[in-house]
Amino acid sequence: MIIAGDINAHSPMWNSRCQRRSHYTGFWENLFEELVIWNEEEATRHSSNARNHSIIDVTASTPGIELERAIGGAEEATGSDHEVLFWRLLGEGTPITGGSSMGWNVADLRADKDKLKEARSHWLQKAGNRAPFPEAPSAEEVEDEAMWIHLSMAETLNTFAKKRRVCARSKRWWTPEISELRTALGRAKRQRTQGRITRRQVKDARRVLRRAIRKAKRDTWNNFLQEAD
Repeated sequence: MIIAGDINAHSPMWNSRCQRRSHYTGFWENLFEELVIWNEEEATRHSSNARNHSIIDVTASTPGIELERAIGGAEEATGSDHEVLFWRLLGEGTPITGGSSMGWNVADLRADKDKLKEARSHWLQKAGNRAPFPEAPSAEEVEDEAMWIHLSMAETLNTFAKKRRVCARSKRWWTPEISELRTALGRAKRQRTQGRITRRQVKDARRVLRRAIRKAKRDTWNNFLQEAD
């Protein structure tokens, strides 16, 4: 899934220079919480009455998708105070079925020595037929090689590993603490609607949840690198 458009909302989630949040920004922050935001530091709107660095045109996607995104030049100008944005899908990403994505059970593949040996032979044969990587590659050649590795590994896993269904709460970095903090944030939002707590308390609950998610992702990635063969 890819979402792209003028959302007309300011947030530090997609603009590190943001000095004020729109009153409906929370809707977009909740929507983008599990998505990848492809915006960089370029402003997407320029206007004579714009007081701050304005990024209100956002491109986001579900994880596993690879995009190329750029801001158009003067030749694409339309007369609008918004920049013309281009994005292109590079990789097919993970197929979506019934609201869940499909991954692979790599642990079972590792446990099956015979099938693992077949998978390695299959991969080495594909790699052996690949032209040697140049000693001084261009940026385009690096991108092409990375895409070939990505697609070839997916094809190998599709052949030899069992697929498994993955939902939001089955991510490797998801922890019971994150579940509790997510529940606490939902509770805080309801209490804010009822006027029982302040907006600041809701923001604090959201900040604690995001901090825990960032830490869990970082720890999971570091552990994966330490254990990788």
